[in-house]
Amino acid sequence: MISLELRDRVRQFAYGEISATQLEEWMVPRLRRFLASVESVDADVVAAIELGLAEMSDGTRTSDEFRDLMKQVLLEHPVVSVFLRAHTRDEPTSANRTSALVLPAVRTARVVWHVTSA
Repeated sequence: MISLELRDRVRQFAYGEISATQLEEWMVPRLRRFLASVESVDADVVAAIELGLAEMSDGTRTSDEFRDLMKQVLLEHPVVSVFLRAHTRDEPTSANRTSALVLPAVRTARVVWHVTSA
């Protein structure tokens, strides 16, 4: 899952709110955190950003093409928000508490798990 912070900056760049230079200046001090796990989605997104910046620098990709690439990256890596709520079920034969883990994901179906503890 892509971090919300990284996703927001990529979105800002992809839709012209910030420049490629601003994206790079924001990202560089955070590289250690984003690359902490080389198998993470954040590391994949950072790699795509670095590739796009390099291709723009050598003239093989325009700024508009780089923005399109980042839009595609956003579509390929949806963000997932997790909300926890606890409630008591009214059952005459049980005093269980039930927690519902609700995971609405961008561009996917809503997933709901019910975890019951005695």
